Amino acid sequence: MSVVIAGSRAMGPADKFLDQIKLNQHKVEYILVTANQNLNVSPFENAGAKVLIEAEGTMVPHLRAVGFKYATSELVAMTEDFCLPSDNWVESIINAHKKNHAIAIGGPVKRQSGTAGEWALSFCEYARFMPSNNLNVKDLPAVNISFKKTKVTEAYGGVPDEIEEFKMLPFLVDHGASLVWDERIYIYDVNDQPMRRSLPSFFFHGRYFGGMRVKGSGFTTKLIRAFLSPCIPFMQVLRVGKHALSAGYLKYFLRSFVFIFLLSTYWALGEGIGSIMGEGNSKKHWV
Repeated sequence: MSVVIAGSRAMGPADKFLDQIKLNQHKVEYILVTANQNLNVSPFENAGAKVLIEAEGTMVPHLRAVGFKYATSELVAMTEDFCLPSDNWVESIINAHKKNHAIAIGGPVKRQSGTAGEWALSFCEYARFMPSNNLNVKDLPAVNISFKKTKVTEAYGGVPDEIEEFKMLPFLVDHGASLVWDERIYIYDVNDQPMRRSLPSFFFHGRYFGGMRVKGSGFTTKLIRAFLSPCIPFMQVLRVGKHALSAGYLKYFLRSFVFIFLLSTYWALGEGIGSIMGEGNSKKHWV
């Protein structure tokens, strides 16, 4: 199995992730793909990981695709550098693929600790992928997903230039692929990105999605979507609250409520602008 770790955190993957790479009991190929030119890659190389450094500003979807391209195993698992896999993550993925013919298998994203702002970031990004949910298996988390490489390249006619799960998974399903959700394959979000970076990131993320959703639509449709965008924070808070309650994270939801609403408001502002003006260069600012 190959594990692709994409991202551009200043410190790279969590220290405990580096410990897992060093142990590497299953003889897994680890590939760190980063856009951080200043990252000290020696510890990862010394631990046996392959390190690929892309140009400054390269976005995560492209970093994932680069890692996928250079992965030498048939089974390719993907995560990002703000995540920490559970101790039996690799073994659970291998066993799940042995039992299923699915093209992609994913599992829950959990959080163990953090500030109210860090919990809010986890909830806004991954609430629907937290444990104990009745998940629609047409949707899997990009930070905890594994693919059968040959089946993906057959569907695309090669390695895709970017791996964006919200585009890739529907495409694969439309081409007859099956997806599997496995509760035993879980990963921890240990993101500690400060709110001052998260807020503009959510704005540009929202603008990208807003522009993407109205591409090719008439002005009336764009205007309606922009007009409805102020409803997003309220809908997001309700949706996150439902998933947080199901996952047993209610007290963390209540603690981070204000930050969840704030992040959702920035997203809504971005989506409203994107609905009218298009995505622009928002993707370049999406970190």
